[in-house]
Formats: sequence, C-alpha cells, structure tokens
Amino acid sequence: MSLLLLFLRPAEIQSQSVTICNIILDVSAVPQLYYKDATLLIQVNDATDVSLSSGRDSIPFTQAGNQLIVTTQATELSLSLSPGSQSADLCKVTPAPLRDDKKWAWSHGFDDNTFLKNAISEFRAKSWPATIFAIAKDYRIDRNENWIVDEPFYNQTLLSEGWALGNHSWNHERFDTSTPTSEDYKEDILKGQAHLEAAIGRSFAPDFRVMVFASPNFSSAYNQPFAEAMAETDLLLQETGNDYLLTVNSDSDFTAGSNTARTLTNRTQIGRDISIEFAPEQVIATIDWMSNNQSSGQRFWYNSLAHGTKEANIKTVIDHVWQNYGPEGSNEAWVASSTEIYSYILKRDAMKINVEITGQAIDPSLENKVYIPAIQSMRNWTSSMSTEEEKRQVQPFLLQLSGRGLQQLKEK
Repeated sequence: MSLLLLFLRPAEIQSQSVTICNIILDVSAVPQLYYKDATLLIQVNDATDVSLSSGRDSIPFTQAGNQLIVTTQATELSLSLSPGSQSADLCKVTPAPLRDDKKWAWSHGFDDNTFLKNAISEFRAKSWPATIFAIAKDYRIDRNENWIVDEPFYNQTLLSEGWALGNHSWNHERFDTSTPTSEDYKEDILKGQAHLEAAIGRSFAPDFRVMVFASPNFSSAYNQPFAEAMAETDLLLQETGNDYLLTVNSDSDFTAGSNTARTLTNRTQIGRDISIEFAPEQVIATIDWMSNNQSSGQRFWYNSLAHGTKEANIKTVIDHVWQNYGPEGSNEAWVASSTEIYSYILKRDAMKINVEITGQAIDPSLENKVYIPAIQSMRNWTSSMSTEEEKRQVQPFLLQLSGRGLQQLKEK
C-alpha cells in the first residue's frame, strides 16, 4: 500500500469540483423486446470535462446545446462533469420521444411476399430497413427465388440489415367470402405466427420477435382475435385501418391544415397508408407536413404500405426523404420498421429513470497525470511478483482503482 501512495503523491495538483451523476434505468416493466435502445436527453448546461461510461466501457454521446443525446442499451450509466455556472436541472434525464432524438419517423411495410425485391433494393440502397409481412403458408424454407421473399433471403440477408418480419396471417383469408378455408380468425393468426417464429428460430437471431400483425385486406374481423392472440404470443401491435399518421409524445390529437396526427397513447393498433402505391406526391406532402409541424412537443410517426411492382413510386418517396430529411438533408428522419419504432416507444414509456448525484469527486484530468501511471506501475510490479498468491492479493485492489475507488482513496 505504501508503494501505491508514493505513486499518488502528485495529487497535490489543484483539482476542480467534479460531479458524478449515476443514472439507473429500471426496465422491469418493459416487455420482452428484440430492439432495446433508449435515447436519453441529459442536462449538462455549461459543464465541462464531460464523460459518460457504463461499467468500464465509455459511452458515446452527442452534445446539443445544454444537453447530451445518448442512445444506449445500458441500464446503469455514470456521468462525470465539472459543473459550470448553471446548476439548475443539472443531470436531469428525460427519454427522447424518438430514437436519437429524431424529429419524426417513417415505417414502411411490404405485404404478401411476392414481387417485392426491386422495391426492397431501393430501401437497402439507403441502408433503411422496412418490414416483410409474410403470408405464412407461402413462406418456405427451401426456396430462394427472385419473385418471392422466403426464409433464406430474409434470414440470411434482410434480418442482419434490421428488417422486420411481420405476421400477415396463415392463409390471407377473408372469412366472409363464399369459400373460406377456415372460419377461425384467431387460428389463422396463431398458425401464421407459429410458422414464422419457427423460421426465425433457424436464423442467426432466434431472439428476434415477430411482434406486428397486419390484417389481410384491412379486415376489422381480425381485431378481437388479435387482442386474444396477444395474450398467447409475442404480438404487440396490429396494423390495420386509416390512423397511419400519429403523434408519439402527446396525449391528444394534433391538427394543422388538412392533416390530423392521432395520439399513439395506449394504442395497440395503427393504420397503414397505401398512397405510396399510386400517389407518391400525397406521401411526400404528408412527410413535408411532419417536418413543418414538428416541435419539442410534437413528434410524428407515419406508416405506409405497398405490394409488389411499385418500386418506381417508392423510389420517388425514398429519394425525397433522403435528399431533404436524410443524410443529404437535415438528417431529422428516422426510417425503420414498425417493429423497431414501436419497441422504442414501449421501452420509452415503461422504463423508470433514477438519478443519484454525488459531488466533489476527483478531477478526471488527474487520471492521465497521476492515476493511470500509478495503476500501470502497480501492474508492472504485480507482474514481476514470484507467487500467484501474492498476485491474487494485489489485483483485486487494482480493479477498484477507478471511479469511486479513487475517490475513497483520496479521502483517506
């Protein structure tokens, strides 16, 4: 111990006040999800020497004005900073309405498996994922042809690129027709779900959850059976109807001009807009509306739908978003599958955030000047020791020489 104190003698260096904010995310109420990112907005005001970590790992962040924007799956974070003149709300943490604090989100789904690959390639060219809503009876393990999306193409290519697989029923039946193959809507959902889950189980990511169901033909007859199927499966969201424009951080609807964004609060069902198939200019107008009306109190989510052979219209919309609101524009858009967007919102709303603040910690600038050399010297010393028993006595002490361990040492 005396040798270590000798190394730390330069601590006579003047140090500034440092605040440590320990951020703990309680996710016990969050459902089981495949996508687990949370984006936190952390108030730092005019603080300096800001660093963020989880355990021994540094956590990247973006600083925007007085806030840090942090996207992470970690549940325990430690924020170190030197407070400035503005101390009010220091270390206040709130979840961002959308991932990476984007201004609005767009999700797109492809129905029915067939003749989709040209349109899929337009999304892939921008590294933007969407959803394949598969008719399960036509989703095969032994086929990888260009005219249809089957298990090999999804499992080996799309899944690794963030694409979601959605349940579009087993048989795509409307049971009010004259020759239905079944009259049990719930059975049609469950049979399709089981088939798709088995396919996912053969992939590199067997923990991916098929959690979104798209009602065939927008049929409302699936609504109650879907609610019942939720209790027995991983299904959490149904796509059907016309409420495809949503406000994600307001408890009331929002209207501006001719558009109304419905509140997402307490929803397990969202709508689908098929305008992209025949009127891409209408979709572009909706997207422009979201950008023009977004604010800190209003963040939006738009959900669209297409079938096969619509790639020209889809490309028109994708190019508009990319050039104006994507990496070549304002970069305010989050384009992802409805599975990923809804997962983010579920976690955002269910997790609880606790912040513990401790003051007067060690100036982090001393770490490079004093403590890292001390630790390295100690490691060199232990590596030269002759017996394993002596090493076992010293190394646990070395592991404590970070964060609170250094603070405790200083106070002795």
